[in-house]
Amino acid sequence: METDIYRLKNIIQNHFWQTIDVKNIINSRINIEKNPENIILHIDNQKVEIKDNLYIISIGKVAYRFGLAILQKLKEKNIHPTSLIILTDLKYIPREDISDEILFSTHPHLSMQSIENTQKVIDFLRQKDSENSCFLFLISGGGSSMFESPIIKPELAIEIYKYILLQNLDIYQVNTVRKFFSNVKAGKILQYIKKAQVISLILSDVPFNDLSTIASGITFIQEPTIQDLEFISEILKPIIDHYNIHHTERRNIEIYQEIKNSNQNLNKINHFILADNTFALKKMEEVFTQNNIKTLSLCSHLKLSQKEMLNVIKGIIITNIHKRKILFLLGGETSLKVEKEGFGGRLQHLGLEVLKTLREIPQIDKEVIFFAVATDGFDGNTNKSGCIISNKINLSHEKIHKYIINFNSGLFFENPKNEKYSITIPPGLNNLNEIYGIYIT
Repeated sequence: METDIYRLKNIIQNHFWQTIDVKNIINSRINIEKNPENIILHIDNQKVEIKDNLYIISIGKVAYRFGLAILQKLKEKNIHPTSLIILTDLKYIPREDISDEILFSTHPHLSMQSIENTQKVIDFLRQKDSENSCFLFLISGGGSSMFESPIIKPELAIEIYKYILLQNLDIYQVNTVRKFFSNVKAGKILQYIKKAQVISLILSDVPFNDLSTIASGITFIQEPTIQDLEFISEILKPIIDHYNIHHTERRNIEIYQEIKNSNQNLNKINHFILADNTFALKKMEEVFTQNNIKTLSLCSHLKLSQKEMLNVIKGIIITNIHKRKILFLLGGETSLKVEKEGFGGRLQHLGLEVLKTLREIPQIDKEVIFFAVATDGFDGNTNKSGCIISNKINLSHEKIHKYIINFNSGLFFENPKNEKYSITIPPGLNNLNEIYGIYIT
């Protein structure tokens, strides 16, 4: 007899991920019209006329599938872009599809490899920039570390990237730091595009779809504020001096002034968000409903610490424990300060925290199942996409606590006898934050 935990896992692994595949999103959201005079891109009720020389630059975790899907859509109309540049991490590409034409960067840590390949893109943009050109950017999360040209010394930028990822910061705070020290983020890439048309198609992995935060706002201008400078100075006090802060501030001012003085298309840049966390949550709800599981989506775009998320989950369980056979869904992203270099991901860590919490609620006399899934296919430094747990799992409170305090949740889920509690979906299909489920049996 199929257990509830196996049934839920089976639906996620065999049905859900197909609904958020970027290929399906492009086919449903985008239409392309080719006339003798021009090419028109239709997205919902909006349309944009595309210049003659079309160059595609795809950056982020979904860069590979995003680029190929757009290319296929164009070829259906007999439109052949002049070139396609893909900049991504090796782990988001099927092994059999690896090509020398792809520029490989690293995620989540910045590396010299990312910096060197970003320079290749900069050189390309400079070379191809003209009034008859269109740069079509395909942007997905992960681009912050994969696409970078630091204002400061590369070695210091790499150290800063690593440091801020170990702090208890949300994505907005992390990218505030990244944007400040970057020569290409927060719209600063536009210093190299003075004449060409710019269109950005975006997959949002950021709560509330802040264009300046998704991949650190590659084509979206946002100058640093006084509050940003104060935050950066405070958070980086242990590792950076005031000279680097003030030098970088002056350089930011110079770059934005140059962009305003020399770029003739600043008011014509188009940004389109094709999918986000709400979209992923809706697709998850549809899949479970189609499989005859009563499902209720509560909220998307959550931005909480793991402690705050635990309180939300606990409240949902206690409030609804009298109900039967209902699945509650949430979407968003949690933040976690990693205090030890262990093995595991945020979602696996959260799963064990939930398991520990379930054991501490005395009024629960039925099975409660919790799952968490990363839509990009990877949970932290593991090769898993998330986890699914039940309060019926036979694991002592002491062992759970040991995995948690050592940040080694991955060791529990890597154990062959616990493999059934891992969730795996193909990487690089999309990147729309995380989805959490609470099923009361």
